[in-house]
Amino acid sequence: MCGVPHHAAEAYIERLIHKGYRVAICEQVEEVGASKGIVKRDVVRLITPGTYIEDKSDEVSYLAAIGINISDCYRTWLGTTVPATGELPDHMLPELGHYMRHQLGLIKPSSVILLGSSACKALLDADLMNARAELRSVNHDGRNIAALTTFHPRTLIARPAMKAQAWRDLQMFAKRDFL
Repeated sequence: MCGVPHHAAEAYIERLIHKGYRVAICEQVEEVGASKGIVKRDVVRLITPGTYIEDKSDEVSYLAAIGINISDCYRTWLGTTVPATGELPDHMLPELGHYMRHQLGLIKPSSVILLGSSACKALLDADLMNARAELRSVNHDGRNIAALTTFHPRTLIARPAMKAQAWRDLQMFAKRDFL
C-alpha cells in the first residue's frame, strides 16, 4: 500500500500492472475541514491487467488481459471491403490464404490470432467452430507458428453471449507452449 503524486500515478500503475498486481485508486470523498481528523477516502477504481488501458482501444485491453503487450504485436487487416454479411465468398479464400502466408513470411511471427471464419478457413482450411477447440500449428517455410482462431469482433458485438467463449480462447492462447 502506498500513495503516489497524482502526476506520477500512470507510471507507477503501469509498472505494478505489468508485474501482475491489482491497483486500487482511492480519492478523497469529503472536503478538507468538513470533519475533524483524517479526510475520508474511498476506492473509486480497481485496475487489473485487463482493465488498465487509458485512452486505448478494446483490442489492446484484450491482449493486455492475457499478458501480451501491443508493442510486441504486428497487426494487419486482411480485407479492405467485406460484404454486408461479413463473410468472404469461398472463391476469394485462396487469394486471402496466399496474402496471409505472404504476411507470415515477411513478419515471421511465433504465433498468430485469427479472427473470424474467413481467416480461419483461408489459412487453416478449417471451420472456425471446430478449429477453436485447440491451438493449431501453421507450417510456413519449415517453421511452426502457433495459431489461435476465435470469433471476429463483429460477431461478438452481434452476439454478446459469445464473449465468454472468446475469452476462453484467449486464455488458451495465453497459456500456450510455443509449438
